[in-house]
Amino acid sequence: MLYTIKHQTTNKPLFSGNFHSFKEAVEQAIKDYVPLDFADFSNQCLGMANLDGGSFRFAKFHNTQMHSANLSECNFEGAQFNHCILDNSFLCESTLNNAVFINNGMSGCDVAASNLKSTIFSGYSSLSLNFRDSDAIEDCIYYDQNKNTCLFSQAPIVIYGLSKRLVCFNNLVDVNGVLHDIRLIHTHNIHSDIKGIATTLNRLLAKDL
Repeated sequence: MLYTIKHQTTNKPLFSGNFHSFKEAVEQAIKDYVPLDFADFSNQCLGMANLDGGSFRFAKFHNTQMHSANLSECNFEGAQFNHCILDNSFLCESTLNNAVFINNGMSGCDVAASNLKSTIFSGYSSLSLNFRDSDAIEDCIYYDQNKNTCLFSQAPIVIYGLSKRLVCFNNLVDVNGVLHDIRLIHTHNIHSDIKGIATTLNRLLAKDL
């Protein structure tokens, strides 16, 4: 069957050919060193695809199935990932600068040795990423469920086992999807044990342990 990978705004063909699936078409484009910048991969199935080394600058991934895909050593600068399934995928050693990750499934997704500069995240699943193993974290942004923003340049701390979901940044804490400033935490209705944990962690971070 003929499959065509198109530019997201001009619909100009970037690569086409006869393949058994759209995934095979994308894999062959990578093997042929065809850049797929600005391509539209919306609503496609790329689960378990091997896209190692591909160029996907400013590409659009909306509702794209990409579980267990090899996305290592790729250039995803400015790419948009919206409601995608990225569980157990590999983004190791990839460029993710200025990329946008909104409400994706990212459980088990590996970003070791990747570059994260001005990268945007939204959705709790994204906070479970192994940020500390990335090559660089700089001026990244996290949006909570109320569209409040948190700027971070170091790995957030995710705490499991509490009655409420708790993620600590520098001076901001995400409690069940809502950001709170712990410097003003007395003005919020937050349980005292969570307040204590957040404050303690902030002091530890300040000591750079």
